[in-house]
Amino acid sequence: MRKGWRQVVCLSALFAAMLLPPTSAAISQSRGGSTARSAEFARIQDLLNDPDANARLAHMEEIVGSTDASRVQIAIRIAASSDDVDLRSLALRAYLASRPTVVFQLELPERLRRLAAASSESEQRQAQAALNAAGLARVLNFERDVGGSIALHLRQFGINAVSARAFFGAPRSPEQWLGTAIVTADTFVVNAPIQNVGACTLRVAIASTGSLNGEFRCAEWGAALGARAPLF
Repeated sequence: MRKGWRQVVCLSALFAAMLLPPTSAAISQSRGGSTARSAEFARIQDLLNDPDANARLAHMEEIVGSTDASRVQIAIRIAASSDDVDLRSLALRAYLASRPTVVFQLELPERLRRLAAASSESEQRQAQAALNAAGLARVLNFERDVGGSIALHLRQFGINAVSARAFFGAPRSPEQWLGTAIVTADTFVVNAPIQNVGACTLRVAIASTGSLNGEFRCAEWGAALGARAPLF
């Protein structure tokens, strides 16, 4: 009986200890770890602003080659705002190498948005006539067909790659279009023929806004669709 009582007492004491607030030493240790991590992140800014261009690239290569996802993300964000095109190019390749799938939101140009918003029957007839005359109907139809976005799937694209095979299409559609992807400086271009549409090109660049910004255009279109994908 005494043995059972002792076990109950020990378990009660252990449970009570678990409910106690952390000691000042534990709090201090936690804060110290957070401060060190914060300083490490701040250091990335200094490294990527090194006046030596070669040193900047070396630092960037070391960071994006690591397994520390937080450091990689911070470095890519910083490099995206840099005036150094080589640094932006490395950030772009590092991002693409880490993202096998990137979804781009397609945006209608202002003129197309106004025409698409026509409400009355007469306005719709006038809008359709204007779309046909300017070669814009195909742009609007494509944007509607894919639901306003396209998903890009890269195959075997490494951080040191400049080209790769790519598949893209509507995010929830089984239909995929095969094309080629090329990185030139800080610009990413994908060319692919699309059945019943023609030769199409996605052209985006890494931007200081923390996104890939550009356009999507197909042959015989009267305008391009804006294309944007947030980096993180």
